[in-house]
Amino acid sequence: MKLVLILAITIFSTTLYSECQINEYYRYYGWVIHQPSDFDKLLPIQFQKISDGLDSGQVISDLDGHLETNQGRSSDETLLMRITTWDNLETERIIMYGDFAIFANAYDPEQIYEIRWFDGEKKHIVINPTYLKCISIIPPVAINVIF
Repeated sequence: MKLVLILAITIFSTTLYSECQINEYYRYYGWVIHQPSDFDKLLPIQFQKISDGLDSGQVISDLDGHLETNQGRSSDETLLMRITTWDNLETERIIMYGDFAIFANAYDPEQIYEIRWFDGEKKHIVINPTYLKCISIIPPVAINVIF
């Protein structure tokens, strides 16, 4: 019985790792990858920080554009994402370009796929497991950008 359990865990872990190898690249570059199960808890916190910052003038809109990802829940699914970023003016540009990023469905902005943020020390990322199986895109080329 123990052998079957160990074998099942090994196979599951290998499959999970091979599906989301991209996570290791993010970790290598210093990102904190939160558990997908924490998405619903973390999303309102980041929305509140963005909203409060916009109200106070500390946060400003930065970039807005579209990208595709093949990390949808099914293997043949390609998702068109709208990426919106905001910049915290208290963060020096040399430290981080863009402090918050929301990756949403390009056609339905209520469907949030992924959120990223910089807390002044570390870059964080969490995916919505309802829509994504892994982080949506490869890590940024520069170490001081949010996407």
